[in-house]
Amino acid sequence: MTTTSVDGAGSGSLGTGQTTPTTAYVAQRSMVDSIIYTFAAPIAKPTVSIMVHAGQTGTAPTVNVNSADSTDEQKTGTTWIVTFSGAGVVGNSIADGVYDVTLTAGAFTQTDTFYRTFGDINGDNQVNSLTDVTDFKKALGASSGAAAYVAAFDVNADAQINSLVDFTQFKLRLGRSVSGFTETI
Repeated sequence: MTTTSVDGAGSGSLGTGQTTPTTAYVAQRSMVDSIIYTFAAPIAKPTVSIMVHAGQTGTAPTVNVNSADSTDEQKTGTTWIVTFSGAGVVGNSIADGVYDVTLTAGAFTQTDTFYRTFGDINGDNQVNSLTDVTDFKKALGASSGAAAYVAAFDVNADAQINSLVDFTQFKLRLGRSVSGFTETI
């Protein structure tokens, strides 16, 4: 089994955080709305669970597993998409935190660890002034559809990067970094 990536902000492309993939946002962890698992051969629907990584913070959401290969999720498929719902979701993304996700397919079980921190647009495990602040400033004031709009900076998913909600949340996380775990996705 190959874990493909953590997907960002409803883009449908792995880890981009916006609708048009760019290399700048491939590793972003500002918004994480799904995990895509790809297998070499078709498998039956796997079981997936998620929990907060030991010693870390977060709010474990409910997970939903659907096949990307079939409209009938009970059929076999090679690509399975895990999405989140419930109390552990903020603006279409899993909440800030460090998580362990366990996938079981028949006798095969794999646990992976990943994090989400709103504002970490380059996926370097910290919200800092190098890339994150520069890119946020470019996106501030942009609406969905505008070239400067980056969905990974839209904390409440209202299609607007604004100073009242999005900048306030970004500023709260500025300087934050997460440690004490090894990311495997």
